Amino acid sequence: MTPTSGTPPRYVPTLTEVVSLPPSSTLTPATQSPADTPKDAVDMDQDLADRIIQRLMPVMQIKLREIVASVIHEEIRAMEPRLMQEVESMARQTVTQALVHDAEPN
Repeated sequence: MTPTSGTPPRYVPTLTEVVSLPPSSTLTPATQSPADTPKDAVDMDQDLADRIIQRLMPVMQIKLREIVASVIHEEIRAMEPRLMQEVESMARQTVTQALVHDAEPN
């Protein structure tokens, strides 16, 4: 049942504020053409990823230094026995040569 008078029923919303359209340069994705939306979404995602990476870079650099230092320390510890053998062998050879040199008549 529709009322015949000029006033709308109480439950019908009425416009109380004038809404103007934004300038064309600030259109939202809903008002853009569908062809523009995926590129803009990719650009926005890339910008977000870049900002996150910039935020995380100092922490990542610290962690990387810690990891590299740890790996280098482990490698040096693994090389230590072999290095000690090489130094010992070289020291024995040097001492032997010195003894042979001293035993030779001048």
